[in-house]
Amino acid sequence: MKSGWKTFWAAMLVIVILAMVSWIYAIEDFGWDTFFFLMIAVTTIMGAVYCVTSKEVVHSALYMALTFAGVGFTFFFLEATLLGILQILVYLGAISILFVFGIMVTKKKLPGDTGTCPVFTDEEECK
Repeated sequence: MKSGWKTFWAAMLVIVILAMVSWIYAIEDFGWDTFFFLMIAVTTIMGAVYCVTSKEVVHSALYMALTFAGVGFTFFFLEATLLGILQILVYLGAISILFVFGIMVTKKKLPGDTGTCPVFTDEEECK
């Protein structure tokens, strides 16, 4: 497991523990909706931070998709169902997946890269 994912899951665990402790001590107006909102908010913020700081372009596009999903689910908490559905369908379902496909199709072999050749190229072109 890479260190980025370890950081992500460690932050998620801290948020879950804080939410459970707050819930146990019966803070007013803290219920399941607040708990899930905190989880989605942390996931969205962590996805945005990883989208900007990731060195891999494909990972950045996938983190961007995670951020779009978090924003869409936040609209559901604001009772803006249509905006949430549109956010998930248009941004998550179309734009971010288009980015991922575009990156995967146009990925070039860089000098010093030991990766494999693309499927539709000759082995001699990759050397």
